[in-house]
Amino acid sequence: MVKLVKKEEQSKKEGSPRKEKELGGLFEDFYNQYQSLYSLYGRLTGEHVKASPCVLDRLSSVSSSSSECDYFSAEELDVTTDITFSRDKERSTLSTNTPQVFLKTQASNQFEEQLSTHAREVKLLCEKNSELHGRVLELELSLRESEETVSVLQAKLKTNEDHSASKVGELMARISKLEQEAKSLRKQKGKMEEKIRRSNRNEASSQKKDFADQINFMQQKLDSVSNRNKELEAQLEREREQVSRCLVRIENLGENLAESKSIEKNLVKEKECFLARIKDLELEMESRCSKERDLVDRNGELVRAMAQRGEEISELVREHESCKEEASTHAKALKCEVENLRMKLDTLKEEKEDQELLLREKVWKLEAKVSKEGGEKLNLMKAVSQLERKVGKLDKNLREKNDELIGLGEKKREAIRQLCLLVEFHRNRCVYLNDLMSKRRVISNRK
Repeated sequence: MVKLVKKEEQSKKEGSPRKEKELGGLFEDFYNQYQSLYSLYGRLTGEHVKASPCVLDRLSSVSSSSSECDYFSAEELDVTTDITFSRDKERSTLSTNTPQVFLKTQASNQFEEQLSTHAREVKLLCEKNSELHGRVLELELSLRESEETVSVLQAKLKTNEDHSASKVGELMARISKLEQEAKSLRKQKGKMEEKIRRSNRNEASSQKKDFADQINFMQQKLDSVSNRNKELEAQLEREREQVSRCLVRIENLGENLAESKSIEKNLVKEKECFLARIKDLELEMESRCSKERDLVDRNGELVRAMAQRGEEISELVREHESCKEEASTHAKALKCEVENLRMKLDTLKEEKEDQELLLREKVWKLEAKVSKEGGEKLNLMKAVSQLERKVGKLDKNLREKNDELIGLGEKKREAIRQLCLLVEFHRNRCVYLNDLMSKRRVISNRK
């Protein structure tokens, strides 16, 4: 995507909208990835809140701001506390320890741990993805800088070539002009020498001296022209060397640019691998969520079975209470009867010893019966105390499970908060790309 954004101006100059279409396709892929992450966040929060209407309304507006995400976490905490309190009330009616419920709860805890590990993996992948985005942006900046330097050097090279070409043309024109002047001077020199040879030896020495001075002046002028020509050739050679150095520097910059493009391709491949890994984790989380729903259904069935067992236990307790009341009334009646018999014994002391013996035997039998019923009463009291101890153990286990559920709720809220931050980052990135596309389209329409 970054590569296409860089080359967009070049594609517009060439007149082919294919790069713009590819950029739009990549933007749509990024938007689809953002939607998949947002749906994953919705599934996680929906499983934890169990589709409460007010919470789902807040969940739909969670991408508006980070403050709304915090408000949703507070409301979710209230809902989870209400759910835990309702579960406490339901479980307080149970009085038998079912090992199946313990095993299911343990399996649910293991699943929650696996879910938290997968959430951490997703978080690490998202952090790596953000790091890759940062590296891509750094490479983009370095590419822009290198392209700017290359363009500056190319412009400088072009100006130097134009200047050197014009300068070389001027120098060549001056060299040709100087060569023509030298030729004309040589011709004049030859004419003068010939004229001197043809002239009479008897001419005046002054005229001969003038001709010699004129010849020397022409020779000096010819030497200066040749020196000037050599200097111009050396300057032309220096400019050629400078142009060759600029070309070597441009080639090195091109190699660096190709290397940075290959690094960018590798980063894009790594990003694609991370995206595939995230999709695999999403599928695995969906399968685990379905398993968790099955476990929740089975847990509900076990809760209903435990409720039935609780009703049976409550019936047994009521029967025990009724038996206890009957035994107490029977004991009271027997005590009253003993008191009556004792009163009769006090009044019948003067009766015969045979009747007294018979009455004593009757009293002994009644006392044996009372002691027997008292032993049964003690056995019932022991059974009741054992049941109360079992109910206390169940209450303790339920409180521990509630504490574990509260801890898992806090972990879920932390994972949801991290996903809120990730969704906010992708939303800002999407808005930035939308603005970038709109600006590019406006620029293209103006051109």
